[in-house]
Amino acid sequence: MKVRTNIKAGMGLGDCVAKIAHALNLDDIAKKYEHASGQSCGCKERQEILNKLVPHIPLT
Repeated sequence: MKVRTNIKAGMGLGDCVAKIAHALNLDDIAKKYEHASGQSCGCKERQEILNKLVPHIPLT
């Protein structure tokens, strides 16, 4: 089974991780956690930090 993530060269690491998490439906689990606990899962903050650390991923 192939999973399309639409990851492109030049994207930040945080964006790539977010697309993979979405393809695996992990973002739905994060939303359920937020709803059940009333706390933020911190996904957006981690995505921004990863994008700052590795702003461009070269895909070959």
